[in-house]
Amino acid sequence: MEKKFDIISVCEPVMDYAVAIDRIPGTDSIAKMYAHLFQSGGNAASAITAAARLGAKCAVIGTVGNDPFGEFCREDMVYHGVDVSRLFMLEGTTQYAVCLAEKETQGRSFLGLEATVQKVTDDMLDEEFIASAKYLHLDCVDMPGKWTAAEMARKNGVLVSTDAGYHGFCDDTKLLETSDIFIMSGMYYRSLFGDDTDYLKNCHALLSRGPKIVIVTLGSKGCVGTDGTMDFTLPAFSGYDIVDTTGAGDVFHGAFLYAHMQGWDVKECARFASAFSYINSLSLGGRAGHPTLEMVETFLETGKVDLSLLDERKAHYAGILQVKKPDPIFHRVSIRQYLDRPVEQEKIETLLRAAMAAPSATNQQPWEFYVVTDKEKKAAVASATKYATPAERAPLAFVPCIRRDCRTLPFAYEDLSAATQNILLEADALGLGTVWCGVAPDETNIANVRAALDIPDSLIPFCIIACGYPAEQRPQEDRYDESRVHYV
Repeated sequence: MEKKFDIISVCEPVMDYAVAIDRIPGTDSIAKMYAHLFQSGGNAASAITAAARLGAKCAVIGTVGNDPFGEFCREDMVYHGVDVSRLFMLEGTTQYAVCLAEKETQGRSFLGLEATVQKVTDDMLDEEFIASAKYLHLDCVDMPGKWTAAEMARKNGVLVSTDAGYHGFCDDTKLLETSDIFIMSGMYYRSLFGDDTDYLKNCHALLSRGPKIVIVTLGSKGCVGTDGTMDFTLPAFSGYDIVDTTGAGDVFHGAFLYAHMQGWDVKECARFASAFSYINSLSLGGRAGHPTLEMVETFLETGKVDLSLLDERKAHYAGILQVKKPDPIFHRVSIRQYLDRPVEQEKIETLLRAAMAAPSATNQQPWEFYVVTDKEKKAAVASATKYATPAERAPLAFVPCIRRDCRTLPFAYEDLSAATQNILLEADALGLGTVWCGVAPDETNIANVRAALDIPDSLIPFCIIACGYPAEQRPQEDRYDESRVHYV
């Protein structure tokens, strides 16, 4: 199978607020902030942006909330050139973290607010999509779909890489046994081996449990690892003032995978990843300091890094969070695959209100609406026309109908078109997906839908709108064609 992507990450993006301070204040005291930035974060999420920054073709499978933070995280992936077709924006909030970078200790501390948005589940996965990658990258976040994604990857010869940052967050035995590349933090290592500093011996012990490569990253002490044939111990880089180590481990993974793609030996991969991570730590936050490939290569050759090359990138993240919610007109696409999740009653009512807010000729409001949630009735509606099959997969379907007794029946078709479009646009604004399936004016379609729902002759079924939380996402195609515009 042709590999469309180099790396796919299963992740939970996080909204980070990075704050630089001298030291964390004690109780009833204060500390001065001297820099702050909003950035996106997350373990596997930042690994994928690092790899993309270096030139890898990357994609994510994940979820974010339908809030400003979720939109920011999604747009940040787009900024890095990452495919977001499987990054689902769902009802709920995105995880948020305040990241405190201490100048005096060069340490970092975090204040976290858990997300309420649903994590990745099996029904969000597409085996063909996962099989289209060379690597699948995971982290320690516990999510139902992660293990299934790993199984799909291994079944299709995709190497599984794991960021073992935090012990006890998920099934650690399974995490190790499903990994081809297992890179753990010093904290994770200590949870397994205590104060035993024979890193190579213990890395070899973990090799026997499944991985082909095992590495432990030790911050200012460097990193140690093996692939079974080559052992290495690398010191940390130095020479510049560390600003913030947030994300240092995360980006190590992305840079390591990029290097591994090149066919380099494990020691050279780790050296390259360490250089990327070190340069990243010279800026505030986990993303603003991502260096280019040329910057990393120059640093490895000369020991020098031109941080001015990151000025444009830092300016991108500078200032307060300003996210413009996408305009549904230029964001909506037809969605034919849906999550197994009901649409809340309040949202259904909002969609109906949107429909009835549509303009109508002489204000005749010639509409009535059937809301179909019954499984058997959805199946009947779906089989009523050639193109309505998505209605059976969706949690609900709307069937807008025209009242025959309206004042101007010919214009009622235009009125119902406006009402249908309102449902489609409002659904997009609510994080829902829809597809418009035509019924009228085809008499056979009308008769079939009428029979499926026992609609009286006084009403004319106009169309079918399948609706639900999307299990697919893609950007809208720009259809503007200047040649079809005539100024007179």
